[in-house]
Amino acid sequence: MPMSQEELKAKVLADAETVVTAMLKDGRVNGAMTLSEMEVVVGKMGDQLVQQVMQRLVEQTQEVEGERTCGECGEKLRYKGRKKKRVVTLRGEVELERAYYVCRACGTSVFPPG
Repeated sequence: MPMSQEELKAKVLADAETVVTAMLKDGRVNGAMTLSEMEVVVGKMGDQLVQQVMQRLVEQTQEVEGERTCGECGEKLRYKGRKKKRVVTLRGEVELERAYYVCRACGTSVFPPG
């Protein structure tokens, strides 16, 4: 079941806090940084945060398993569990977890879109 918007917000804020804490612990973050060094540190932090937010949004939209029918023969599909897969997006890699079904009648396997 998808998280509420408040739960999603709390998780994203916790992720942001983790990223900022890691940045501040980095020995390169100090008052003597050059503008170029700041750009590198902030860019890395931004990339990490974007990646984590993207993963949270993917998790938020994952399909809940339910009763399905086969697109090939119309028979009822049997739920076989969830399978994970890494996917490269425009914003980096995310891990999808999708429901996996097999048709009892014709053997077709299906990963419905999440």
